[in-house]
Amino acid sequence: MKVSDGFTEGSISLEEVGVNEPICRSVSAPGGRSADLGALVEAHLADALARGLARGTVAYRRVYLGQLLVWLERRDITQARQITPAVLDDYLAHLRKRKTDYNRPKATSLSVKTLAAEASVLRSFFRWLAARRVVLFNPAEELRLGNRTRPLPKAVLSEAEVCTLLSAPGRDTLGLRDRAILETLYPSVA
Repeated sequence: MKVSDGFTEGSISLEEVGVNEPICRSVSAPGGRSADLGALVEAHLADALARGLARGTVAYRRVYLGQLLVWLERRDITQARQITPAVLDDYLAHLRKRKTDYNRPKATSLSVKTLAAEASVLRSFFRWLAARRVVLFNPAEELRLGNRTRPLPKAVLSEAEVCTLLSAPGRDTLGLRDRAILETLYPSVA
């Protein structure tokens, strides 16, 4: 499998996905051997389209799996059975360290959502391989991101908005209860 610019050359095209460069030359390896990873990725993407997954979903899976193939090739891993949970943990560690400047003024680490999406694509691909008995077990089954901190909320209430919120409950029994709940909760999230 020869990789250039993150993807391999080939004749199987998924142009309807919006990505012109397919990942591999063929779906079956010569001589009856197990197919290389590029061919398996290509078959997985074709199957995803056939099952009715959205073109955008298949397109981003293509990107994420293409990046995995490049990373694996640099480590001389070319067969699915060579991939272990430890290899996938190393790949996720690589992603955590990776910087991107896509849609950003300066390079930053990949977001938690991007890492979660990458892990989801890996789990889906290896579940697909295990179902077809290409691998003996799913090495991504127990794949975890570890410490997944939630991003801070984008909108924070102004002081005036907080005062309006706290003064909203009425003066009756239920209103007093609601105000007590709000005053209890407000300092716990600040």
